[in-house]
Amino acid sequence: MQTLSHFRCPTKLRYLYKDFKNKKFKVLDVGCGNNSPTLFKKWFSNVRYFGVDKLIYNNSKKDLSLMEKFFQLDLTKLKLDDIEDNFFDVIFMSHVIEHLPNGLEVLKKLMKKLKKNGAIYIEFPSTNSLSFPSARGTLHFCDDDTHVKLYDLKDISNVLLENNFKIIKAGKARDFFRIILFFLSFPLQIISLIKHKKLTVRHGLWDTFGFSHFIYAKSK
Repeated sequence: MQTLSHFRCPTKLRYLYKDFKNKKFKVLDVGCGNNSPTLFKKWFSNVRYFGVDKLIYNNSKKDLSLMEKFFQLDLTKLKLDDIEDNFFDVIFMSHVIEHLPNGLEVLKKLMKKLKKNGAIYIEFPSTNSLSFPSARGTLHFCDDDTHVKLYDLKDISNVLLENNFKIIKAGKARDFFRIILFFLSFPLQIISLIKHKKLTVRHGLWDTFGFSHFIYAKSK
């Protein structure tokens, strides 16, 4: 079954798409599961894709074949010497930092892998997610037992600013098309509430609540 991301550039890629869609570039995808290599290759035909993760997670043989290199690393150990410094044009880190108890230290290590004028995209649950209702598929921060630490825009932005980055854009990761889709599909949420006593994360629920925050920045 094809998802919306097959027809419409995903929210998490939209800023990269504006800047890199017709360029040759190297990306380090930190947390490269869930068919991320295939998604990148769909929207960036000239990308050289490198992935890093603790395990191979929900990636097909096709995904693995699209990776120029896969670094199997436990980021919390801060041993990233296998990844070349000053090599990547883009670092992409979507919903990873909240799984790391020392995420800001990991971020400082990753910055060294980026070229001058390179771009970094980071997406993570907002601190407001602690006040959201529980849902099937994670809406409250603690719905996911592997979430270990909350980070906020200020803390991550300060690390970037202190390391000579310029914040290009930051805020809630929202696609208003998906919010419209959520309200059009609201009867499905009513069914979910009746059947499971919870909402189900699909069709723009994250966008509607503003579950995720993002930062898009470039090194000077």
